[in-house]
Amino acid sequence: EHTEGGGISYINGFNPKTEKFDVVVPGDPTDVVRNDIKWMQSFAADSKFNLYIGWIFGGAITKFEPATKKTTVFPMSSANAIPYGIVSDKNDNIWIADWGGGKIHKFDTHQNTWVEYTPLTYPNQTRRLNFDYEGNLWWGIWAAGTSRPGKLAKMNTTTGKITEYTIPEQAANPYDVSPDLDGNIWFPDSPNVDRSAMIG
Repeated sequence: EHTEGGGISYINGFNPKTEKFDVVVPGDPTDVVRNDIKWMQSFAADSKFNLYIGWIFGGAITKFEPATKKTTVFPMSSANAIPYGIVSDKNDNIWIADWGGGKIHKFDTHQNTWVEYTPLTYPNQTRRLNFDYEGNLWWGIWAAGTSRPGKLAKMNTTTGKITEYTIPEQAANPYDVSPDLDGNIWFPDSPNVDRSAMIG
């Protein structure tokens, strides 16, 4: 939940058994995020059910621990970072697509440290990311008009190697990515002025 004009954003937890909101806690109780617009967007859970929520305006993530109701805010390592998509891996690392900076960020939840990865096509716009069933991280990179095509990017998170694949469609804007059970990667291609939206 977000508020505008400097208000407080809350993390809300709904219990379907009691049909009540059992959790209502501030997402940034110590005012680490100083933006006028308080807006959390996208979250992932680790194996202990801790939540990691991105501040799309604020360049930070909040960790919420349901067992203790504790919230901790961790500013991202890049200036002007805009965390747009968040996923967790099998080791409880949190991976973030930085729409503002065009990089991929890894948050090590064991050490509370950041690592940045710069894609081959940079600067760029990227929104959301996802893992395939082999543990590779995938995301889309938007086209830059007619001068640079859209891409799908894949990272081996063990080695850090990034491979990019050109989308054979002018001005492709891959918004999100998802694997199927056969290992294919699917994405919605956002519409622009000269054609309607597609699925890739």
